[in-house]
Amino acid sequence: CALPIYLKGVLNFPIIPDVLAAKLTARSLDNNTFQYNATRGEDVDGRDLTQFGGSILFTPTDNFEALLTFDIYDDQSHPPELLNQSTDDPRETDLFCVLVNPVACASASADLSARKDYTESYSPIPFLSSIEGHNLIGEMNWDIGNFTLTSITAMQDFDELLDIENSGAPLLLFTPYRPGTYEQFSQEFRAQSQFDGPLDRKSTRLNSSHL
Repeated sequence: CALPIYLKGVLNFPIIPDVLAAKLTARSLDNNTFQYNATRGEDVDGRDLTQFGGSILFTPTDNFEALLTFDIYDDQSHPPELLNQSTDDPRETDLFCVLVNPVACASASADLSARKDYTESYSPIPFLSSIEGHNLIGEMNWDIGNFTLTSITAMQDFDELLDIENSGAPLLLFTPYRPGTYEQFSQEFRAQSQFDGPLDRKSTRLNSSHL
């Protein structure tokens, strides 16, 4: 079983002193699960995540600031694999176990794994649950007298995939394959007063679109 790798880093630095600054972040996670797949003869992969992000802060005057934040990620993780607990007991019969007995029953999966303290799995294909994409957020704040005007713009775009043998049996019985692509954009405008008296109001307008 390979040693886990956890790497994280943050770097803050000025570009133009008191005017423009930046932050960069990076993260890498790579480890195996506690399972060994006896059907495929290999350790079951676990986390496999790479992420890179950062932000840029722009403060040209005392009453205005703009912050741009981005995040890019690729998660190709393999969660722990399922075990088949189906039974042909007439009191709680499972269809898979009846039709493909005994391969699709607990005796060929969960019962065997129990003898190994549940550290073995038997699926013929890996369990993949992946997501990769990027996020981008821009926020601007402008103080004008007794009011603060704020604009927040956000965009995200990501692809995900679920690929799994869902029965936990040592053969392909039920294999959902669910890819997905998503995009989202949102825009918020906000005006907030800074009065010390009883009048203190906030007005917000939010526009959002999903694709």
